[in-house]
Amino acid sequence: MQPILEQNCILLPEEKTRLVQNTINRDVFSKQGVAYFLGSLPVTMSRRNLQSQVHNRQQRYLATPKADGERYFLIVGGSRELMLFSRSRQIWMIRNARAPEGVQYSVFDGELVLCKGSSAAARRKSPRALKFLCCDALQWNSRSLIEEPLLARLGIAASFCESYAEAPESSTNNALWRIEFKPYYDVFSSRVFMAQQLERLDYEVDGFVFASGNTAYIPGTDSSMFKWKPLISMNTVDFLVEYNAITNETLFSVRCGDRQPLGGLRASSNRQTSVKYKCPGNALFEQLQLSESCIVECEPLSDGENLAWRLLKVRHDKRIPNFEGVYDDACRAVQEKIGFREIFPLE
Repeated sequence: MQPILEQNCILLPEEKTRLVQNTINRDVFSKQGVAYFLGSLPVTMSRRNLQSQVHNRQQRYLATPKADGERYFLIVGGSRELMLFSRSRQIWMIRNARAPEGVQYSVFDGELVLCKGSSAAARRKSPRALKFLCCDALQWNSRSLIEEPLLARLGIAASFCESYAEAPESSTNNALWRIEFKPYYDVFSSRVFMAQQLERLDYEVDGFVFASGNTAYIPGTDSSMFKWKPLISMNTVDFLVEYNAITNETLFSVRCGDRQPLGGLRASSNRQTSVKYKCPGNALFEQLQLSESCIVECEPLSDGENLAWRLLKVRHDKRIPNFEGVYDDACRAVQEKIGFREIFPLE
């Protein structure tokens, strides 16, 4: 993702980044001096959550495909410029892209993905486009929306995406940049429709996110928002991996305590961690050509009795590992094995 971002965007200097971030924290979230990403984070669904909340019709739960991309805020500035704010607190100015007339000082939540393209041959001939999948609106023309219910915020997000697609400049200024609304669907009437929709998407999907249409936006861990992944291997965990030269061991750790963001600490300086796995030597660091600690995403492997983890990739977009509760949730998901038909019942 990083090389394509560099082709399409300009990384803002640190001083400008802090200014934009402080403005968002103050005007959108009414928070001062916060140095971490304030996006809402779902928890892994359990069978108990499914029965007591997701299938409770009064709570009006909705589902949306979970893209296998990277989390960003899309920011519209005072001159209609478009910026991407990452979880690692970097801000990228998108080249040759503007919001529609009448839209400024707005913030949207979503995921950044690479479009798959129509065929392998087509992808070799032309670069893959970046697409921002807009799934929520946090600020609209200087007005904070986080106290509004999800259904109201979704209406604003959909309207923005529609007006962007219809604006003349959206198709001519940057052909490798797109914005698309990612809709939510009713849990009780979308099983067949959802399966059909997944086949038409031009980006990778690794599960679903479930949220109540009645709730306000909750920064940090949102215990009323759930994620579910259909395959055991998709319940990944982001570990902090460090080499201990004294014991000659590579350590895989997660963060202790609750799952609320605790500040902008570098993973290498975070002492509140719990070691879950060890392996002898530093072969992993040599293999990945790393000289210091980093965050790695791992998938679970289970034979029915034992649980192991296989490394998928280094997470350059993250600075801290998952909390211990995330690790526990992933282990529970492997045991419970909740199925698609159980989540999306036929009426």
